[in-house]
Amino acid sequence: MRSFRASAFRLEVQPVYLEPVEQELLTRFAADEFMAPDEVPELAAWFTQVAEQTAAGRTMTRVRVQTEPPTLYQQLEQWADPWNVRAGEEIRYMSESTARRIGLFPATESRDWWLLDDAVVIEFAHDPAGHRLRYDRTTSKEQVAQAAAWRDLAISHSIPATSRSTVA
Repeated sequence: MRSFRASAFRLEVQPVYLEPVEQELLTRFAADEFMAPDEVPELAAWFTQVAEQTAAGRTMTRVRVQTEPPTLYQQLEQWADPWNVRAGEEIRYMSESTARRIGLFPATESRDWWLLDDAVVIEFAHDPAGHRLRYDRTTSKEQVAQAAAWRDLAISHSIPATSRSTVA
């Protein structure tokens, strides 16, 4: 994620992500055997990268749409928020019902993506279990404009992780 100059925005809508690097963390979290996310080398590298990007004046924002109640994976994300926030990433939350009420769902319901510099969209495809299948990159002006509109909608109807007691 080093290919942006000013801003990176991520919309996360999956109830679970089955990324191999997170499996031990998730397993231990489920067993109440907490492991700091920065003890996972790949996650520690991510936090370092975020810190470098934000120290250079770039912004990184993520909106997570969560089910009601949150899945175990989503609870892990909430628990790990302080590591992302300390690195410099702005983490925000929105409930699935809010996403439906404002029209973000069903349009984006199965699609996660990054919007880089309001110029590039990287969309991820996942299987129903949460495995990432592929990603597609586009600079299509129509898709970039739509992603920017969805980003603005998501940000305006979400709340920062640092002020969240319940997902809005």
